[in-house]
Amino acid sequence: MANLTISMSKIRKILRMNSQGRSTRFIAAQIDSSRNTVRKYLAALKKSGFTFEEVNNLNDKELEDLFGKTRENNQPSSRMQSMLRCFPHVDKELKKTGMNRQLGYSSPADLVNLYPQFYWNSVAPHVQTAIRYLNVTSSGRQWIANLYSNVFRAERDISLSGPQK
Repeated sequence: MANLTISMSKIRKILRMNSQGRSTRFIAAQIDSSRNTVRKYLAALKKSGFTFEEVNNLNDKELEDLFGKTRENNQPSSRMQSMLRCFPHVDKELKKTGMNRQLGYSSPADLVNLYPQFYWNSVAPHVQTAIRYLNVTSSGRQWIANLYSNVFRAERDISLSGPQK
């Protein structure tokens, strides 16, 4: 999932394999994470000024302080949970072989996080004619305003006002 901190054991594996001269691509494949995740932790190690041996001697609490809190249980965020409740078929579609790679997503959370780019790059070019027709009526203009409002909120990560459940 996007922007989640991984387990300390995975962080240790990243650092150990890096010290053995393994490539970012190899490490990412071995720990089942993205190359960007691997790069993130390697950059944090470099920024900390510690060597692999020094970090390897840290206990999990000290390592957590260095790299940030973890989500060992990998529970989806509340935003992700609400999206999956509303669109259970999305999770099913994204689990199809090759669909994630084709769309550039590693998890359903990426769909939530990358929704604005998805809309502007994949949806907007195909709905411009429909939007011109909707713009003729007041209810159509309201529909367009709601659509752009949702995209705007997603771009700025703004929550709706009022109860969220």
